[in-house]
Amino acid sequence: MQTRAAPQVDAIEAVCRRALAVKSEDTCTVAFHAAGAFNKLYLITTKFTKVLLRVALPVDPKHKTQCEVTTLRWARRHTTVPVPKVIAFDDSQDNEIGFEWILMQLVDGVSAYKRWRTMSMPDKIWFVEQVADFQSQLFRHSLETEQPTGIGTLCLDSNENSNVNNNNNYRVSAPLSTVTAAKPGRLVNRSFYWGEHFNYDVQNAIIEKVEALETPDEDDQDEQADARQRLEFPAEQTVLWHDDLSLMNILVDDDGKITAVVDWECVSAHALWMATATPDFLRGPNREKEPERDGVYTAKLKHLWPHWEMVEDESDLKLDFWEAVARCGDGWHLDAISKWIDALQGADALSGAFPRLVKFLDPTGYIYNPCL
Repeated sequence: MQTRAAPQVDAIEAVCRRALAVKSEDTCTVAFHAAGAFNKLYLITTKFTKVLLRVALPVDPKHKTQCEVTTLRWARRHTTVPVPKVIAFDDSQDNEIGFEWILMQLVDGVSAYKRWRTMSMPDKIWFVEQVADFQSQLFRHSLETEQPTGIGTLCLDSNENSNVNNNNNYRVSAPLSTVTAAKPGRLVNRSFYWGEHFNYDVQNAIIEKVEALETPDEDDQDEQADARQRLEFPAEQTVLWHDDLSLMNILVDDDGKITAVVDWECVSAHALWMATATPDFLRGPNREKEPERDGVYTAKLKHLWPHWEMVEDESDLKLDFWEAVARCGDGWHLDAISKWIDALQGADALSGAFPRLVKFLDPTGYIYNPCL
């Protein structure tokens, strides 16, 4: 990916003055706030308010911004998960800043990462239970309404997500009622544009594969019959799942109450079994002493949604296979994965007891992220 010049402060100020209707004689200051892998955050301070402007690299032009705005609005509409309110956005680069941007509410609080070591045990337990409550809301709404359906990132186009301000060429977030029709579309995922992945010629690779498949061979009939049999399985229900719940992405107030969950740019609808993966902030070596945070998380989910235990038990093997595939690319775990497969083949399938991949990757029982 080519490097680009950093956004200019005067351009950011001009855009924010229009979006916030700040008069020329009133102050509007711009200060760098934070940076991510594909974006920069700026704190905008006016006489009446403080907000954040996030400027994004065009790693997935238009689509990524549209999806993030849709997902934030969907969460505000259908759950009590505290997410920043979208004030305005521009999903094009045709503006003074030269980048896509989202202007959003500044939420009070600090990252849980900064407070974790000073939090009391009851506060930590409450924190974990709050996260479990938010997760259960995302899962239950998806399952009870059968929305979303399919794997993908929620997306409405700009006209559905906003009301265009014709005088200023930016988009003001539309009423939340308009987000009900959001459905999963093309997936937004960091791995698609991380490092050299951004330069992969995926489109031509697909064309070459299709051309190869159009040349029949003697095994085609058997393969087609097998494929038809597999397609008879009913589609799995999907749920909206935040796959990056690290302590850095959760804000808390002085009392430990969660004030915001952030970083929704790649949150998508996935199969329910994938959503049973342990949240990022709970991954680590198994603990025999308090706090058993993952135990608190699971217990709370079972309380809020009794069906959770059965779903979790049925998901373990699928998560392990997903993790094994994801880790084959790094080349470091091939021997451990091979030994795990051998152990699987020797397991008693009727008993339902399968060896867990984590025991082969790390005997200490470290809980890995299956979606790396």
